Amino acid sequence: MARKFISFLGAVPYEDTRYFFNNNPDLLAQPTSYVQEAIFEIELNTWQPSDKVFIFTTEEAREKNYINRITRNKDNPMIEGQGLENILGQLQKRGLIGDYSAKLIRNGNSEEEIWEVFQTVFSEIEEGDELYFDITYGFRSLPMLGMVLLDYARALKNVTIKKLYYGNYEAGRANRIEGELVHAPVLDLTPFARLQEWTSAAIIFLNGGNAEPLARLTEEQNPEISDNLREFTRAILTCRGIQLAEVIDISFFKSHVADNLASPIAAQLRPLLEKTKEKLAPFESKNLNNGLHAVQWCIDNGLVQQGYTFLQETIVSLVLEKVFKDRLTNFSYRSATGVAIRGKYTPSDKHLKIDIPVHDYAMIFDYVARYPEMQKIYNKLTRLRNDINHCGLNESDATPQRLSNDLKTLYAQFCEIKLT
Repeated sequence: MARKFISFLGAVPYEDTRYFFNNNPDLLAQPTSYVQEAIFEIELNTWQPSDKVFIFTTEEAREKNYINRITRNKDNPMIEGQGLENILGQLQKRGLIGDYSAKLIRNGNSEEEIWEVFQTVFSEIEEGDELYFDITYGFRSLPMLGMVLLDYARALKNVTIKKLYYGNYEAGRANRIEGELVHAPVLDLTPFARLQEWTSAAIIFLNGGNAEPLARLTEEQNPEISDNLREFTRAILTCRGIQLAEVIDISFFKSHVADNLASPIAAQLRPLLEKTKEKLAPFESKNLNNGLHAVQWCIDNGLVQQGYTFLQETIVSLVLEKVFKDRLTNFSYRSATGVAIRGKYTPSDKHLKIDIPVHDYAMIFDYVARYPEMQKIYNKLTRLRNDINHCGLNESDATPQRLSNDLKTLYAQFCEIKLT
């Protein structure tokens, strides 16, 4: 992992400017024609020798602003050897930066050239890098390209976006005091990158049911919410029925998911988090019906195997709850309930093998006998769940599409049965 500063350089004259940061116009950098110098003077003055600075330039920009400095002075339009390269050399001597280099990019005048620029910048990013990105001098498509590239690098190389800078020279010029240099703010656009990250995490949750990315983002400010999100996702993926029905405080999450948003993008985050709350609307803390809601969750998110498991095991749990009010995790009672629902052995059958009192089995058997449709559903679930668990290696003709469709059908049929 390394820290990397990535910046662009154009081919137009840059005026001497005094930049300031964090909306504090009293904290001014020294006059400079290059915003990169101000960033290292004020913001990144703890840069280490092992950290790297990359300046991406076209051939023209390299000549006019990296090696030399172009000016608006008609008598002296080019000051040789006084471009950004010289500035970076001085910063290095002062110990403010370590390694620095200029990287040539295409002009970006066509789609092909834009993709080449994208790949050139991306090739300098390595796994786990911490990135500081400056788009002040990004011309034409570069600012947009930079934002997309950061998201791309975050996905493929697990990078961290530490800062996103934009030196707003035009804002400073609009408020210029006559006779003085422009005092221009350097805007911190990092919250926009953060919003992209939150949006991606929300999409993964809303469209795929995986809350892990959201849990990571909420961990620092609201660890309890983060834990609830993480446990909920894991309970679904690993079919932990008791966790869903009795342990995870889903109601707490729904009540507090958008609380305590100490963030510059709090207003933008709240609708995203409210949307996640809506997705969890059917679930309630301490509710056995969460098992059924989990089936719908699995259907919505393509978790077919988990859906079959939740549906069959929740049927058993609901029967035990109706007959005994408890014993939901008692293996012997669950096994006997499965036998009773299948309807193969009556309480008096000499082949009946159970580890619970026959009287209790008779109570279960009499109850489920009132719901013959449940028996049909359960028997089909048994066959299909067994088919899945054996990878279809049993002369099965159940295609993936059939398994998915049958889960939806069996779930809908069971929901029509009103257990009393």
